[in-house]
Amino acid sequence: VIEENNEIISRFHCNVTKGKSRLPILLNRFNKVPEPFGKLVLLPQHLVPENSEIFLEQHTAAAFTAMAEQAKKEDIWLIANFGYRSLEQQEQIIEHFTNLEGREKAMQRCAPVGFSDHHSGLSLDVGGGIYEESKQVPSPKSVWDWIAASCHKYGFALKNLPGKQQVTGTIYEPW
Repeated sequence: VIEENNEIISRFHCNVTKGKSRLPILLNRFNKVPEPFGKLVLLPQHLVPENSEIFLEQHTAAAFTAMAEQAKKEDIWLIANFGYRSLEQQEQIIEHFTNLEGREKAMQRCAPVGFSDHHSGLSLDVGGGIYEESKQVPSPKSVWDWIAASCHKYGFALKNLPGKQQVTGTIYEPW
């Protein structure tokens, strides 16, 4: 249970399998990520933007690949825009948005260095669209609706939801 001002704002349920001692990990700007979890692997080229390399933790990569394959069967195409991010890359992103928007706005958009869930390899930003007459047509709303309804089946959860900035410390991120 997560509470704010003595009011329950979220509940989580954790199923523990006998013999397993893993607990969910809450990664956000309040809980530092010490290092990547597990082995990082390269996502298949058809799941990333052209001329890009995106790495994820191996089980996360397998789950996203399975999710993208199911989406394709439902005429949705998914693409991973960002995956694992090093501390140096996070620093560069913060600097980029600081130059565009100023430090205060940049830090609402970006997690501090060392606090991004992207440092774990367990997180990714997703975009895509629909298939129309066998062509990929960008359609973020269709993708977000499909992801919102389906991501939990593959072990994913949406973060940084609208109206929850006071809880997450981050602006709404539909991706």
